[in-house]
Amino acid sequence: MNSKTWFHKILKVNLSFLIVVVLSLVTIYCKNVSAETSIDYWDKNANKIVTTSESKFLQKYGVNNKKPFYKGYDDEGKLAVELYFDEKTKKGCGISYYYSNPFGFEIDSYNTQKGFTYDKYSLMPIRNDIKFNPYSEEISNYKEEKTYKFINKKQRLTNYTSTGIFSGDETEKLVVMDFSYGKNGKLISKHITVNSYIAGSYRSSSAIYYDKSERPYYSNSYTTHGSLLDFYIYNGNSKVPSYILTLDDNLGVINPELTKITK
Repeated sequence: MNSKTWFHKILKVNLSFLIVVVLSLVTIYCKNVSAETSIDYWDKNANKIVTTSESKFLQKYGVNNKKPFYKGYDDEGKLAVELYFDEKTKKGCGISYYYSNPFGFEIDSYNTQKGFTYDKYSLMPIRNDIKFNPYSEEISNYKEEKTYKFINKKQRLTNYTSTGIFSGDETEKLVVMDFSYGKNGKLISKHITVNSYIAGSYRSSSAIYYDKSERPYYSNSYTTHGSLLDFYIYNGNSKVPSYILTLDDNLGVINPELTKITK
């Protein structure tokens, strides 16, 4: 073998090795880039939606190295929201993962609500009994029907339907509720539909989901501009939530509202 042939073989091996190294570096770089999630958020100063990385958004609020105050999951067990919140300053931020493109939001204060009276079998359609009563209107020929089913040796309410004449001469459905249970008889979800002529479109339909202790942990309600997502935040085994985080989805833009439950 002459020196020229030997040189070409060495050069070919070195080039092949170099290509493998370059491709490996490119693959590692691409993985790192893809691992960095991009999110949108509403920039108050720019008065527009801005796209940035998740780490930069969290760094903006000084929480990039902190654990979330709360993680909320949807009815399929998927991560829906992360909340970073300081109870002393009443400020924080969060990221909604409800849609494929995450959206960041800011918490600069919270509301307070005295008591939490919602019962799992309550026939009031809104998250808190005191907020709305659809039967305060004048309704004629009013009727209620309840359907029960034996689950785990006990009779469980599976459907509630109220009807009546609200306007005109025709009988209409006023409130419809469907209850779902696990094999152990514990409540899993409650789906609610309220006649929009009575209640308007705001929360005219809701799906409420319950944890193993039959406490509401997540609900999804209809509104004309999008949806309202409620996440119930508990302290340990308390039956009453400490906070309710509501994410108002306004055509993809998330507006948060944090409510503290007081005694």
